[in-house]
Amino acid sequence: MHFIPEDLNDAYMSLRMQICDAPKPLSWVQHIKICMPEAKLMPPAKETDIQAAELSLGMELPGVLKEFLRESNGLDALYSHPVCPVSRIAEMNREYRTAEHLADRMPFDHLLFFGDTGNGDDFAFPIYRNGEVGSAVFMWEHETDCRQEYAIGLSDFLIHYAVQYYSLRSK
Repeated sequence: MHFIPEDLNDAYMSLRMQICDAPKPLSWVQHIKICMPEAKLMPPAKETDIQAAELSLGMELPGVLKEFLRESNGLDALYSHPVCPVSRIAEMNREYRTAEHLADRMPFDHLLFFGDTGNGDDFAFPIYRNGEVGSAVFMWEHETDCRQEYAIGLSDFLIHYAVQYYSLRSK
């Protein structure tokens, strides 16, 4: 399970309660406006672009990610992209699986990368042996090659990210 630093726990719980208490159904755009009000939402991804990325990757993107991309083709949050545009998602996964400069790292074929912190660390969904994509979000730390669970799902990830990274950059 992910770790929220003690000094951020109150902010995390407050934001989580705002999301939980918001009128349902809550769109991803509404979710972002609560978590990261100054973040830049992109126009929706085209269905053909989502399909092209899936074809390029040889796998279907998780439903929750496709739902997000259909509302906003990425999220620009002050020098980072917690959710990258669909073309970048395909590009970063191809790069991590084939780049020669990453050959000394553990393989990346068990992760589906979709976002970045802007400092070199990236976010991904796990890919299980049976090919299914999990709902948890992992953070890959580029300096140590450490991969650890960051959030239990995309909604929780956006809250955690907003508290840990976005709120610090927006001050």
